[in-house]
Amino acid sequence: MLKLMKASAGSGKTYSLARQYIELLLKSSDRYAYRHILAVTFTNKAANELKERLAVLLGPEAQDIWAMTFHSACCRILRREIERMGYSRSFTIYDASDSERV
Repeated sequence: MLKLMKASAGSGKTYSLARQYIELLLKSSDRYAYRHILAVTFTNKAANELKERLAVLLGPEAQDIWAMTFHSACCRILRREIERMGYSRSFTIYDASDSERV
């Protein structure tokens, strides 16, 4: 299931995302359902707020939650799977200004 939430700043997106995350966990019979849920935000601030809210609600299990920015999620997946493509996990990602400096 894919859900998209769009709203203005301060409208409760992080709160709503945390509640939906919890609802998905409660509906699942799988004790480890949180391992199958990816919560993506646009900012590190929102991702950290989401993790904090889920930590209060879930306790220690919240350490394994995938709640992060789109870029962080892609980087984590790439680091985990890149060896399948014949590359090393020790790579660096450059933005435009980093590329110019190098």
